[in-house]
Amino acid sequence: MSTKVCSKCRADKPLDAFQQRSRMSARDGRYGICRECANAYARGRYAKRASQSGSDFETEERTDPGIPVFDDLAINENVPDSHLVKGVSTLVDGDGNIKARWIKTVADNTNVDAILDAVRELAVDLPRAEPVAAPELNDDDLLAVYPIGDAHFGMLAWGQECGEAFDLEIAERNLSRAVDHLTALAPPAHNALVINIGDFVHADGLGNTTTKGTRVDVDGRWPKIIRVSIRALRRTVDRCLERHQHVTLWNLRGNHDDLSAMVLAIALGQFYEHEPRVTVCQSPEMFKWYRFGANLIGATHGDKLKPQDMLGVMATDRAKDWGETKHRRFYCGHIHHEVVKELPGVTVEYLRTLAGSDAWHRGQGYRSGRDMRVDVLHRDWGLINRHIVGIEQIRRSA
Repeated sequence: MSTKVCSKCRADKPLDAFQQRSRMSARDGRYGICRECANAYARGRYAKRASQSGSDFETEERTDPGIPVFDDLAINENVPDSHLVKGVSTLVDGDGNIKARWIKTVADNTNVDAILDAVRELAVDLPRAEPVAAPELNDDDLLAVYPIGDAHFGMLAWGQECGEAFDLEIAERNLSRAVDHLTALAPPAHNALVINIGDFVHADGLGNTTTKGTRVDVDGRWPKIIRVSIRALRRTVDRCLERHQHVTLWNLRGNHDDLSAMVLAIALGQFYEHEPRVTVCQSPEMFKWYRFGANLIGATHGDKLKPQDMLGVMATDRAKDWGETKHRRFYCGHIHHEVVKELPGVTVEYLRTLAGSDAWHRGQGYRSGRDMRVDVLHRDWGLINRHIVGIEQIRRSA
């Protein structure tokens, strides 16, 4: 067994007896004091350093004031299951006695199942949509796909700084007008697929940050933004129901709204629970799939992997469908501008957005066109038509 000499008590001890701040600590030798000496020092058993000659410390016994500083097990026992330990601060007086301790924690956002269960419980009391009459005309050979690029509901942009103002009201108005325009142009396809490609919500929680903690400019509190986002997506689905026999809704998780996207999916799934003409996918999977005749459609936000890697994911996750289809298309967002990659066997498309630019992206020089579209797919022939509505046309519409 590997051993090491403690720099305080000079005893030869096994490596697991030393205080470690990481798994590498014992191996790389950065921390040379054993756990026993560290705890004794923190409790005040060591007094002032003696003369340079002789022992390292002159010791004296004192009453144990409480939990040893480095007793990780005791610290974790005082932390609720819903939180993780971020750090520990200890106040020690001049004699080494512990006067107070602060255990700094952060909410555990990694337990996705617990978060989804909590949202489902909250959504129980939401109102339910009543079934509405289906349109008389519908074509079983057609599928209308309405991909929504990164909508960024809740983003705030000051016009003088960003070239154009943008807020929650503008975001809702732009999407509503775009959907009105596109549903009027779409043929009476039997099926419609609405794809929220992710980053529909600009900030993921009350802290006005993205999921990973990046600060962003936000218009309004998170509950208000979620409420408006649900209303806008409900209106989108309702407009599609007026034109199509059945509507499927996907809410993909983006890097801005990893958790908020799941909230939208669960809330809308509950709302349309009694409407047989609507299917809301509530799976937290990062990839979504839709088979329509000879067409295979995939979607993901686009921040996790490169286009060439999406080919392998589609072929692996949907091997049977891959072998039985001829027209394969992958929808992505994230980059806010149009890019089409035609790979062997699949076309990967990155979507534009209707959202404006915030101060940071404007200052970095990011510029792109802004539009939304509906793709019309034939069961056997693949993509046969596409209608596009641009931001200028949306602004001028009544």
